[in-house]
Amino acid sequence: MNGKKKKQSLFLLSLFILFFSNQPQNLSAGEIFSSQLKKPFTIVLLPDTQKYKIDSGIWRKHLFDSQTQWIANHIVDQNIKAVFHMGDIVDVSNDIQWSVAFESLSFLDGLTPYILTEGNHDILELEDAKKSSYRSAADLFHKYVPLTKFNSQPWFGGVFEDEKIENAYYFFTFGDTEFLVLTLEYGPRDVVLDWANKVAKKHPEKKIMVITHAYMAKGSQRLKPKPKIYPKVDQTPYGATEFK
Repeated sequence: MNGKKKKQSLFLLSLFILFFSNQPQNLSAGEIFSSQLKKPFTIVLLPDTQKYKIDSGIWRKHLFDSQTQWIANHIVDQNIKAVFHMGDIVDVSNDIQWSVAFESLSFLDGLTPYILTEGNHDILELEDAKKSSYRSAADLFHKYVPLTKFNSQPWFGGVFEDEKIENAYYFFTFGDTEFLVLTLEYGPRDVVLDWANKVAKKHPEKKIMVITHAYMAKGSQRLKPKPKIYPKVDQTPYGATEFK
């Protein structure tokens, strides 16, 4: 071992000794680990990964991969407690794009909790093989984001509709604070908001986070369904006209 390597080893060993010498005496490994949980924590938000697709002729999947791989690599040093996807997981709801999206999301499996929110593009399905018209349908969303993927998790709370995950609630403890996290459908209906309020009232002791892909339309109006090929698209906050 040369002198430079020896100095590096001694430096690392010194840090190791310093860390443990500063720990309270007579603590178990579990207690030492628990004491580290009081440090600042991170919640990762993933918005609009829809353009990281492969059926457009443009390969961008590596961007989605790099995001979730980074999260997986930094769970410990960034104290990442959960990942919340904000919606528009895919661009158009089809088997190819959903399969690709879950290849990227699989980096998180078994490492940290993650929940998925429904965006408008997640329920935008092709109506014909020529890709000339679309319809609003959540069939593939329910296929690839089934309730069974989440309802066995200890942080799962419940759903608004049986077998449907787009309106759901979860329980998390971040630091010393208990949270109720509600995920609501794109442009939530009045009946969904009523349900969410009832869930919140049942848990007054918890801080509440609400995640939805879009809630307000232009001006002061709330996003509401329209009887068009793709409901609600003409009222989106960003003024989308792509599927009018």
